[in-house]
Amino acid sequence: MKFTFAPESRPLEGYTIKRAIYRGGFGEVYYALTDAGREVALKLLQNNTDVELRGVAQCLNLSHPNLVTIFDIRQDPDGDHWILMEYISGETLDAALRRYDQGMPMEEIRRWLPGLSAGVSFLHDRGIVHRDLKPGNVFIENNVVKVGDVGLSKFIAPSKRSAHTQSVGTVYYMAPEVATGKYGKEVDVYATGIMLYEMLTGHVPFDGESTGEILMKHLSAAPDLSVLPSRLRPVIGRALEKDPARRFSTVAALAEAFERAVLGRPVALEIPDASFVAPAVNGTSPHTAGTHVATRQQPGVPSPHTSQGERTILGMNLWIVLGVCGLLLSTVTGVLPLFPVGVMSVVAIVAGIRQTTAVRPPVTSVTRIPSQPPGTRPAPRAVLTPRTQRAVPLRDRTAHFCEGAATAAILTAVFTMAIIVLSPEFFATQVSHASVSLTEGPFGILNGLLQSLWGSGVMIDPGLVGLFAGTALCGAWGLLGVTKLIEGRNISLGMRRAITLLVGCVVGEAAWGLSEGLFVDLPERGNAMFSSINSNPLASEFGPTWAGYILFFGLLFGARRWWWHTDSYRPKRIRVMSVLLTMLLAWGLTAVFQFPHGWGIVWAGVISSVVQLSSAWTPPNARVEG
Repeated sequence: MKFTFAPESRPLEGYTIKRAIYRGGFGEVYYALTDAGREVALKLLQNNTDVELRGVAQCLNLSHPNLVTIFDIRQDPDGDHWILMEYISGETLDAALRRYDQGMPMEEIRRWLPGLSAGVSFLHDRGIVHRDLKPGNVFIENNVVKVGDVGLSKFIAPSKRSAHTQSVGTVYYMAPEVATGKYGKEVDVYATGIMLYEMLTGHVPFDGESTGEILMKHLSAAPDLSVLPSRLRPVIGRALEKDPARRFSTVAALAEAFERAVLGRPVALEIPDASFVAPAVNGTSPHTAGTHVATRQQPGVPSPHTSQGERTILGMNLWIVLGVCGLLLSTVTGVLPLFPVGVMSVVAIVAGIRQTTAVRPPVTSVTRIPSQPPGTRPAPRAVLTPRTQRAVPLRDRTAHFCEGAATAAILTAVFTMAIIVLSPEFFATQVSHASVSLTEGPFGILNGLLQSLWGSGVMIDPGLVGLFAGTALCGAWGLLGVTKLIEGRNISLGMRRAITLLVGCVVGEAAWGLSEGLFVDLPERGNAMFSSINSNPLASEFGPTWAGYILFFGLLFGARRWWWHTDSYRPKRIRVMSVLLTMLLAWGLTAVFQFPHGWGIVWAGVISSVVQLSSAWTPPNARVEG
């Protein structure tokens, strides 16, 4: 990274630059020495100078042990503005966080928080809002925490991550009300809550692929408090309230409540309703610190979740209607390219039935225990997700797998039969490669029935049926087995993908073995960018090779988050969008490699549908912390 001034430069009279420190959206920071040998930090303003100068002017010569002091504002002969500040040689909170991927030890958090609180409180007492609190602006030197960039209003604020915002502050720590342009010291309370969440977990509560996505989460999404220690959830939940009026009034109040919760002392708080993905009041909340609630069923009292349940049922009924329409379309036309429509229609109908008939939580009313502070409401139960670490006994894992494996076999047969009925051309035989007689036995009866229904000469090859169903079942069983084994465990994303990729390679080898053992070739030929290669290791004139099968299923299984398909704490029993995304991925793989398009897409859709429908699923209101 090239800076404007080299070491030993003297852009200001009386100051010699020794080295560059940092470059951000505002400009550049240098370590320098005065002619008297005093260490200082020089900040060269390059962007939005007027905004920066207005923020700095009100903070000149503020003196507090927990603030980085701003000494002066100077202008060089070229007209550039420089800010002279106290030089801090210690590390930043940002650097300290990088040492703890899974969250800082509590002792370390308690070392940082008091100084941070004291510095920001000093500013607030003088009517100054920091507006850009983040780990990169908090330092520690000789065990003294100091808050830097005091009073600066950032136009493009740097972060250890890539996304920035053209507004006040850094997007990962930005309070929702900043979007309205009307805010006060509550934005610093919110930013401190974000930093505490990051110190506890190792990651920020709201992340995304773009600035817009992150900002939208700040505005509307609820933080996942289930990853926090239960005694701290009410504190962090209130600090991250969307409404600034419902947050702590000061950073000092937040720090005091945090300390009391850590020490196990009562905290007169409740977890805000908006702090969870889908609140529920059925049962005593395990996330309340210092408050207790009990529930009882009361007929005639409307449930606070009735409207949400009705929306879910209406949405799933819509899936049923669309599925029936798609099924009729595929059946009436009988056109080969429409067979994925038929398959997806069956998926939509099954999903609608399973979701509509799901047991909803009973209607409850809240009865308060006398020890609960008057005027407070019971805290809702956090919705646990597949990210939630929990202890799952081996017998439960085994039971879930066995039940899922049996269901998967039935569902695979159902989906295979649906394809036969909707698009018999999919399994049409190549007579020269037929493995058994097609006019005798069960398949003879089936072929005769299809000919009477469709009036065509299509003959179903049982070898192709066996290849499809056997491969789909192997894929479903493999995914069920490995995902149930890692469910609830603290395993990194990379390791999870590596495990499922390995399972995919095994399934690919099984598919190749089935094709060889049944003496069948796929009737469809792939046509992709590698198909023009004279010696293609992935495909031959008889279909995919051993390497082709392994590559396709390995990438298909390694690229998707299959543990979200099967985890009992997944958001829904089945998500049709997950099936569609899996089929889209398969289409992309077949477009790159010479693998039969139709077979690859339908295999992906059926496997995704089967593993979701056959996996155990716990409704959100019945989930407990393990």
